[in-house]
Amino acid sequence: DFLPSEGLYAALRKLIVGRHGPREDVAGASAGDAEVMRRDATAVVVPAFRLKGRCREPNNDAILGPHRPRYQLKCFEHYLPRVPRHSQALKKCLEMNWCEQFCPNCHTHGSTGYPAWWAQQDTLRRIECFDSMRYEPYVVVERTARLPPFDEHYFGYGKNKIQWITHLQHAGFDFHVLKEEFVIHVPHYPSVDKDEWVQAMKEKPHDTVDWHIRFLRYVHKTHPNYTLPRCANFYEYM
Repeated sequence: DFLPSEGLYAALRKLIVGRHGPREDVAGASAGDAEVMRRDATAVVVPAFRLKGRCREPNNDAILGPHRPRYQLKCFEHYLPRVPRHSQALKKCLEMNWCEQFCPNCHTHGSTGYPAWWAQQDTLRRIECFDSMRYEPYVVVERTARLPPFDEHYFGYGKNKIQWITHLQHAGFDFHVLKEEFVIHVPHYPSVDKDEWVQAMKEKPHDTVDWHIRFLRYVHKTHPNYTLPRCANFYEYM
């Protein structure tokens, strides 16, 4: 449900090729970028935005049933012309109040530093501190032996991205924000997985939280020397 900016693939490719040493045919791959990318614990953060809007399903489930894909496509096509493909179009979309930072009040993407991103000159900007334990950006990482596995206790919807980013932090990964490029969320019909998770949280509100607490205890035990660098406005809730 996210679409990439038109230059994202090329920008990431420059970084990946440039990690082996900047060459004349790799425009934009500076020596500093290459040095960051050579490290086996670098996570490149791609800022996330949201196109405002809502898809309304028919009230009659019998009508929706097998026709759900058609309704999904219809809704997507309705919003597609408004989707910004580059940073200047995104800026205009924000000014028109059609777009916004993804989930601005969830404490899940604030550490990316959106004001700093707009002013960013370097291809990569290191995140020096985090403003919550709920950070769950979209990242690009190299698949190496140092990369933590996904915890299979987290599946479907709910805290899976938070868990993995937390594990990356404790495993010593540095987070660097990519300039200019982004991903943007496009309106879609409500997620069945999310609806089921919300219902489960109402019936057994402590199950997911309890497991996440177990995970945090585990990651603190396995990485005892790590301390999360906290920003001054750190949000404690997990």
